[in-house]
Amino acid sequence: MAHVHTEAPSPLLADHIGLLKTAPGRAALDVACGKGRNSIFLARNGFTVTGIELNGDAIAATRAQAAALGLPVTVEQTDLETGTATLPMLGFDVVCVFYYLHRPLLKAMRDAVKPGGFMIYETFLIDQHERWGSPRRAEFAFGHNELLDAFMGFRIHHYKEVVDAAKQSAIAQIIAQRA
Repeated sequence: MAHVHTEAPSPLLADHIGLLKTAPGRAALDVACGKGRNSIFLARNGFTVTGIELNGDAIAATRAQAAALGLPVTVEQTDLETGTATLPMLGFDVVCVFYYLHRPLLKAMRDAVKPGGFMIYETFLIDQHERWGSPRRAEFAFGHNELLDAFMGFRIHHYKEVVDAAKQSAIAQIIAQRA
């Protein structure tokens, strides 16, 4: 078997996997999954994962890792920003997004979470753009409490905004459960 290199999953995901396993089922969606580090982690923890990603090289890497490890991960090539992407209503027990933001998709992501399922989201906070110029455009970062507001009506298990000047990092993160 070829050597498979898998990057570590997001600490937010790894630290809360026990909570996510309380969802009623094991179908997960990894939005803008990149090279699949979080998809692979979810699959290793009993989830059947659908990843969506635009970058063909990242898709190939995720598919190769999943195949080499015998894990239930499929990846669909999708341009999430054309306005044609659709997510199945109430289709997933866990929907996760890490370091990607396209506000027109927020409602579809909310709607994709099954009752009792979870949304786990982590990305840049506006402070990161304003203080350190990354991401390069302000619309790629959440404003203060914007991520929290996006999941009103869900039960909030975890919400945090962290600004770390030493690391030049500002992030917002949430774990929210659909009633």
